[in-house]
Amino acid sequence: MLYSSIDHISSENDWRILEKAHQRACQILGRDPKYHPLAEQVARTVIMFFARGERDYERIASMTAKREINLFEFVTEPMGTNVRDMSMIIASRPKYLH
Repeated sequence: MLYSSIDHISSENDWRILEKAHQRACQILGRDPKYHPLAEQVARTVIMFFARGERDYERIASMTAKREINLFEFVTEPMGTNVRDMSMIIASRPKYLH
């Protein structure tokens, strides 16, 4: 995970929280945390929630995944995404994100 924008973080525990949150969010989204083209976007979202004071990595991961799914739906809907494709995406979400 790329953390260049938060170099001021020095606590080893903080870095662990960020890394675990990123890995978990990518797992929820079905994205490889190192090689998926949107993995860095997930990292930025994790950092955003961390910078706002959240320290529970599971909660950060859940909020990140939910935000990424909502952003994806917002971006694709106006472009005329096939309703069948969207329903498959929504149906594949983990239940606790609905």
